[in-house]
Amino acid sequence: MTSQIYRVSVDSKDPYAQSLWWAKVTGYVEPPGRNFPQDPCGKLVTTGDGLPELVFERERPDGSSSIRPTEMHLDIKPIDTTQDEEVERLLELGATMLEDHRDNVGREGWVVMQDPEGNSFCVFRSDKDKEIWQQKLDEMGYQEPERPQT
Repeated sequence: MTSQIYRVSVDSKDPYAQSLWWAKVTGYVEPPGRNFPQDPCGKLVTTGDGLPELVFERERPDGSSSIRPTEMHLDIKPIDTTQDEEVERLLELGATMLEDHRDNVGREGWVVMQDPEGNSFCVFRSDKDKEIWQQKLDEMGYQEPERPQT
């Protein structure tokens, strides 16, 4: 048996504002009649493609008997643009860049960013970027190390 990821829940100071910001980033939409400024959860859903929902929950007050969730972050990958273009777009939307690992040798270059509330997320290379990066590695004669057989 297996489980699928149904939703990703993130603690938030302002769930409504966070849901609106992440809607601009991901293209997710608000469910009809669901999100409003006083709502304790800002919910976003996709357009029926089976991807998990995003839910931004108001942070639990100090002394709450609820167990605080483990800190999590989202990894995103541009769909119809390059990683560089997506990073610029996110900066214009109010994100902050923390670390830049785009020059990482190998196919998985990433940028660590923060949303307006300070939640970290990573922007990975798009499929198009990976093709371009692989061409550069091929031109350099780079060979991935062989992995030991188990």
